[in-house]
Amino acid sequence: MNPPPINVLLVDDGHEFAALSTQFIEQASERITVTTAASVADGLNVLSKGGIDCVVSDYRLPDQTGIEFLEAAREYDEQLPFILFTGRGSETVASEAISAGVTDYFQKRTGADQYTLLANRIENAVEANNAKRDRLRHLNAIETAREGISILNADEQFVFVNEAYAELYGYTPEELIGAHWTRLYPNEEIETVRTEIVPAIARDGYWRGVTTGLRADGGTFIEDHIISRTTTEEYVCTVRDITERKQHQQKLKQLNNVSQELMLAADYASATRLGSEMAHDILGLEINGIFVPSADDETDALTPVTCTAAAQEALGEHCEQLKADSLTWQAYTERETAVISNTTSDEQTENPTAPIQSIVCLPLGEHGVLLGGKQTNDGFERNELVLGELLANNIESALTQIERTEELSTRTQELQEKNDRLEEFTSVVSHDLRNPLAIAQGHLSLAMEACDHDRLLTVKDAHERMEILIENLLTLAQVGTSKTDCSQISLSTLAADCWHSVTTADCSLQIETTQTIVADESRLSQVFENLFRNAAEHGGETITLGALDNGFYIEDNGQGIPPDERTQVFEFGYSTSGTGSGFGLHIVKQVVTAHGWDVTVTDGSTGGARFEIRGVNDTPS
Repeated sequence: MNPPPINVLLVDDGHEFAALSTQFIEQASERITVTTAASVADGLNVLSKGGIDCVVSDYRLPDQTGIEFLEAAREYDEQLPFILFTGRGSETVASEAISAGVTDYFQKRTGADQYTLLANRIENAVEANNAKRDRLRHLNAIETAREGISILNADEQFVFVNEAYAELYGYTPEELIGAHWTRLYPNEEIETVRTEIVPAIARDGYWRGVTTGLRADGGTFIEDHIISRTTTEEYVCTVRDITERKQHQQKLKQLNNVSQELMLAADYASATRLGSEMAHDILGLEINGIFVPSADDETDALTPVTCTAAAQEALGEHCEQLKADSLTWQAYTERETAVISNTTSDEQTENPTAPIQSIVCLPLGEHGVLLGGKQTNDGFERNELVLGELLANNIESALTQIERTEELSTRTQELQEKNDRLEEFTSVVSHDLRNPLAIAQGHLSLAMEACDHDRLLTVKDAHERMEILIENLLTLAQVGTSKTDCSQISLSTLAADCWHSVTTADCSLQIETTQTIVADESRLSQVFENLFRNAAEHGGETITLGALDNGFYIEDNGQGIPPDERTQVFEFGYSTSGTGSGFGLHIVKQVVTAHGWDVTVTDGSTGGARFEIRGVNDTPS
């Protein structure tokens, strides 16, 4: 095989000298191809692209010295051969170069012979560096060979096999020495090695990946495989058995996939049954069951909601209930995984006579425990416990979700029942109270025609107040039961309409906004009407509607609201007016909240009260 080519970077600011040197060096060695650069900066740019096997540099360069270039070049490759080729042959330069770690120091001379010598030194430097790299690859391969190491010759036969490597495949080292590597791989794997791995090694000198090994007994295993090629055309192979790791990864993937099914389980029975099936199919726990706290609050015990047939047979009567002094109860109360490696010697074993030698108790939070058993001692390895805890966490999450869903369903049903009762109340208010009031108002009207008396006016005022109270009660009931039907609304138009619907004495309305917002028109009308009425009742003469960055405000120039009352004014029945119902501002708060907005009270610009409503949308969501 022909020796590999050598790519050389020649850095010299003398363009004619660099061109001449390139010609002579390439003539002196067919292996060498020269790339030139006139400065350190240009040289570093070439190095950054890779592919350079050796650097030849002048000492005096326009931007830095050759020694400074060496230090910068080594940042790209600490082992890159670097030859200082300079016309300055002083001892100072030579000493500085050697101290800096140059590979070789070569002084420029006259005549073409110097280039033959320079080419020879380049080849020697590169070959020495390649040999060093090969040794490092060798050492790295040995260091990473946790399970086994072997060396193959150029004919792909084993010339060295350590004990660990041979044991992986079920042989002794002596049985493999002289054998071809194909002895250790299935036919389909041999084809993959020849078509994919061998070309990669020929190209890069190194390969790492996953292969399938063939044991002497015909069994197979998954191996992490590293192959390095040396300059002597030998191959260093290191192998680790990663079958368990791959199986663990596969089970993790399976758990992740089926966990989605757990989260979709409709009820406790479905979730626990599916969890038990996962423990059986994925974790290999033929003996398993899920136990939950006893329905009897006075009994400290766990009862099964699902058990495999093997668990029922192995646990016997203990599959009906696990007592408070058991290991399972301890795992449940302490929320910690518990393991018994040998049931025959452990006092906390549920049933010492059962054919279970190893037990694992995986807590499911407040929901209980997943219990698993095996018929061998020390049956649970760390990887299995990790998978078990992951499954237990998924089961716990599913059961918690089901519990919350059921609670939400119960609350929803209770709320619907309350709404139904509220609707009945609304019907009573609307019909059974308004009808007698209308009769009373009719008789009062006839009485006032027949008799002019001040007490009749008092009755009339009482009737009007009753009508307002009934109207407010109906409004509160509707806010609590009806959904908002939103559309785009002009604030100025709606406010003007509401103003004409409210008795506001001598008050005036100023509209200082052209906003269009998204709201329920009938509900927003209740807000405007109640705020207008409230302002008029508290001495406001001028009421203003204006815009905010994310909402609007309504303010008056009345007596205002003291700071210590600004939270109370929205409470049901709270009123500082002798004529107010105490419902108006509460209705405002309810309507604003139903829209997802916020309302606050502050001082008006002229000393009155200012109601600011924020969080308002101007476009449909």
